[in-house]
Amino acid sequence: MRSPAKIPGSPSIVLHAVLSVVLAVSFLLGYVAASRAGAVPPIEARVIRLIALPVPSDPGLMYAIAATISGAMIGVYVYGRRLASVEEELEKQVVTALRIYHTVAEASGSPLEAVRLLRKSIGEDPIATMLSSIEALMSRGVPMEDAFKRVFSGAPRHVSLVAQTIPVAQRGGARMREVLESALSYAREIGRMRRTMASRLAPYKYVLAMANILFSSVAGVTIGLLDLINRGGLVPGIRAAVTTEELTAMLWFSSLVVALASSIIAGRVISGKAPLGGLLASAFVALNTIIILNIPGIFGALG
Repeated sequence: MRSPAKIPGSPSIVLHAVLSVVLAVSFLLGYVAASRAGAVPPIEARVIRLIALPVPSDPGLMYAIAATISGAMIGVYVYGRRLASVEEELEKQVVTALRIYHTVAEASGSPLEAVRLLRKSIGEDPIATMLSSIEALMSRGVPMEDAFKRVFSGAPRHVSLVAQTIPVAQRGGARMREVLESALSYAREIGRMRRTMASRLAPYKYVLAMANILFSSVAGVTIGLLDLINRGGLVPGIRAAVTTEELTAMLWFSSLVVALASSIIAGRVISGKAPLGGLLASAFVALNTIIILNIPGIFGALG
């Protein structure tokens, strides 16, 4: 089975994976430098096991891991943003192609010449390179429909479907203009619906942010209360079955899961691509860690 064709100008996954690693290491080294300067808690390699999973129990190590994840997620966001930009540009160019193809086809002597003139008329990537690939396939005897389907296989589904109406219109003969106008109306309506949906869902990013803040705040208060109990500052002589260190590790790890899951939802559902949630993930991970590890200090001062 042939793999989907890559859109020309699409960002490289490998290069952006390297960028994520570089950012993660940079954030980690920055934290290490700050800890050595005494500006942040020092790193101590203390871990506990939660259901056979090693989880750090040292605040300094938690901060360091959170910094590393935050840096890596910025690289993920950059990849998603660049990919979305290329796909948005392709979508606009496909609409332009639908608008002018009838005129181009009338001035051409064959479908192959029509595709060549269409490429020259638009003249910008990514669609120019894609039309050039279609030309090459058609010149080797590949049917126009198959060439469009193969070259646009890596494009978003709605863009690919709209682009494939061009060879359908070519076969339509006298009904070419009607087919193209119908496809153009469909493309405009899809674009309008996607913009409307994105606009209506955008405020839910703040709902997810408040959910993360609420979770980490409640977790911090719980840890603080448990610490008071275990130190005998709340109910003398009473001790909890779980230590403060164990509860902190468990709730901090849970906050990472909540931060990453909510950011993926935000990217996929609200923005249309999971990597676009990378920036939110970076912020949520850092924010949750700061809140969870600092609120218990208030209770420590009270005790």
